[in-house]
Amino acid sequence: MNYSGMTVNERLWESGLYEDFYAAVREKRVSRVVEILKQIELDDESVRMNLQFFQLTTEESNDDANTNPE
Repeated sequence: MNYSGMTVNERLWESGLYEDFYAAVREKRVSRVVEILKQIELDDESVRMNLQFFQLTTEESNDDANTNPE
């Protein structure tokens, strides 16, 4: 797919990854967010800017979260 000239949301919608992306953002699954952004052909700087926009850092990530409720 040629994503040239499309916004991130347009790219997500056209790729069918829109719902998956926003679910990953809500769940703070940083590695999945990055994976999706790479799939829609964002460069590293754009990925970084999107992580900042959504206030996602590896410290906030649920990717390796402890599931112990204590």
